[in-house]
Amino acid sequence: MIFYDEDSTASLENTLGSTTVEIDDSVGIAFQAGVDIQITDKWFLNFDLKWIDIKAETTLRSNGTNRTVDVDLDPFLFGVGIGFKF
Repeated sequence: MIFYDEDSTASLENTLGSTTVEIDDSVGIAFQAGVDIQITDKWFLNFDLKWIDIKAETTLRSNGTNRTVDVDLDPFLFGVGIGFKF
């Protein structure tokens, strides 16, 4: 996972002052299952579900203080697609 354009929220900045957020890039495990459903000889629908386990170290920098937090993310992603066979 590549993180970019991290921002702090207004509530975080109200608590800590002006804060920059940096999330380290991370590698995790992902599981995927899906199905293709034939509509015609050439067209099909695709459905898939993914679960990703991501752990990333996050650094908050404010007023000369660095705070490091371990962040665990485990989203489920659901996809729907339509395909055409040539």
